[in-house]
Amino acid sequence: MATLRDRVRQRRNDYLDRVSQFFDRSEPNDTRVAYARGFLEGGDDLPPDCVNAGVTVQRRRLWWIAPEESAAAKDRHDTPKKIERSTEADWDKWAAGTGAGFNLYRTTMNLVHACEQFRAGVELPASAVFDLHWTALPSLDTVENAVPNAWALLQMCGLDENLLKRVYKPALDAVVTMKTDVFNFDLRDWLEKRVGAFLNHTRDTTVVPNPFQDKPLASPEDDPRCPCRRGPPKPPDSSPSSGTPKQDPVRPTLAAAMTFAVDPVLAAAAVGENAAVQSVVDEMRFIGADDDAIAQLLQWISDRWAKLPADSSTRFVAAGEQWRAQHPELKPPGWDKKPGEEEDRTRQPVRPPIDYPLIEAWKKDNVAFHRFRSVPRFFMKLSSQATRGVLREVVKSLWPDEDSAPYDDDTLDAADDLERDDFLAAVDRATDSSRQDVPFRLVALLQQPEAYFRVLDKDGVEDGMGANRLARPTLDPLSAYLWRTTVCHSTIGHILTMIDTADFHMAEHIRFLGLFRPGGTLRTMAPGDDKYDLWLSQLVPRWFTDFLTAALLRVKYWLEDRALDRENEEEMTYWSENHQILFASSEYLAATFFSIEQFAYNNQPAAWHSARALVRVRGWLAHRLRLGFAEQ
Repeated sequence: MATLRDRVRQRRNDYLDRVSQFFDRSEPNDTRVAYARGFLEGGDDLPPDCVNAGVTVQRRRLWWIAPEESAAAKDRHDTPKKIERSTEADWDKWAAGTGAGFNLYRTTMNLVHACEQFRAGVELPASAVFDLHWTALPSLDTVENAVPNAWALLQMCGLDENLLKRVYKPALDAVVTMKTDVFNFDLRDWLEKRVGAFLNHTRDTTVVPNPFQDKPLASPEDDPRCPCRRGPPKPPDSSPSSGTPKQDPVRPTLAAAMTFAVDPVLAAAAVGENAAVQSVVDEMRFIGADDDAIAQLLQWISDRWAKLPADSSTRFVAAGEQWRAQHPELKPPGWDKKPGEEEDRTRQPVRPPIDYPLIEAWKKDNVAFHRFRSVPRFFMKLSSQATRGVLREVVKSLWPDEDSAPYDDDTLDAADDLERDDFLAAVDRATDSSRQDVPFRLVALLQQPEAYFRVLDKDGVEDGMGANRLARPTLDPLSAYLWRTTVCHSTIGHILTMIDTADFHMAEHIRFLGLFRPGGTLRTMAPGDDKYDLWLSQLVPRWFTDFLTAALLRVKYWLEDRALDRENEEEMTYWSENHQILFASSEYLAATFFSIEQFAYNNQPAAWHSARALVRVRGWLAHRLRLGFAEQ
């Protein structure tokens, strides 16, 4: 006979099964669990209110699930049978997701399903359980493909690519626009996509335009693009030659463009800069540019230079020192005159007057040309280093000067007014040759600086026991997955930082460790389970359980403990109904799981924490059963 507790639990599960099908943020109840489970564990198609009213409502399809998967789910859910064992064919266990869809809830669910599969005789590898992207991560000490490898490692460990783009975006943004005259090819847009493709070529996600993908002179009727992207139709040509079809302009070959660009590139070169056209070609080819695009760039600078009158003093004034040294005959009168010297009155050749507006226009174009070239040059310079060195320089370049920090003001204040010198020194420590967790550390430094400097960057927190075993992750795809989906944002960003709502994340961690820590419900380490334990250890690495355990042993579990060491004296919220029970239950369960450990925040043993938390848990339950809930 089912007890009251069993019936309450079943009622809760039925409700979650229903709500999990409706990703509706207007739902007045707590949908965090529903969000984590969204369409992942079956259930039926009706929300609770519709069930009571007997109404049938069409299922909503979540955007990250393919239509064919949704259709298969609908067929399977017509008669929900939750008690049946999951099979390898079930769509819901391994459905790909994005963003917050991958978190510790999702990881726990996937592991539970994988354990069911193992007991049914199907031994799944980590790549079938998690979205790992790669089969292996690149070495930190190889030079080949070091730049894209470093870029990929930072993203694999959870760094937002928009933050990474700050390495080169300022130079691109300063270019504003660079379009060729004849073909109207947008060089600035091309460079942004070309650099993106170069940096992400291991994943091949960026489409780069080619100068001649579309015929620039095609008639609107022949234009394959959507009408909204076509230009206005041109009026008919009434000239006598209108019967002759127009021809596209001749596409410049790279060889021809290089020949025409010798003088303009020399004129644009700064003192000490390589003024050879081949250097421009080499820079562009380094990021994977094709010959057509390089020819368009050289044509662009040649067209700008051609606007200055040939054989004129205007060119001499506009050009750089290297060009002037080869064309001394174009010096304007009095160019070399020093103060106090008489003017040379020998007859000078008659030339057009100096056109200063043209000179200013050339100087602006030259600045754009140099900023354009600075992007591939930066990565070309990095390419001589191993991946470890590239990681160091890329992250350091995110804080190029005192006024350009990679953090907002609130983050800097929370990190005790973090300064650039401290940041650069931390990058050097994180990329030390003795460390193999370099990308993990750098991502934590960039995304969670408060906890990084207060906890992770301290001596003795990695190799000890208990609270001092914030273990180093291994350099492999599974560790990168766990870091980007759980450790960086949740474990470090909430629990170790001890910011508001950390107790929600603690509950996730407690649930996971209750199942998968050595000795947990699904990892009992019982005799005869050696094969199962070996398989599960490949899905739940030891460093991960150690890191999560250490974080829980460092938490301030109740408001009566000493104040947090913050300048703004900000504390987590403890007083409301949900926070009261989350903190109390997490403290009690953590003390139960790790009964021989010392809790670091107030240096008390687990038994002390268990006794304190149990009083609060019982008191909370007594008040709720007697008085009900006050919070909605």
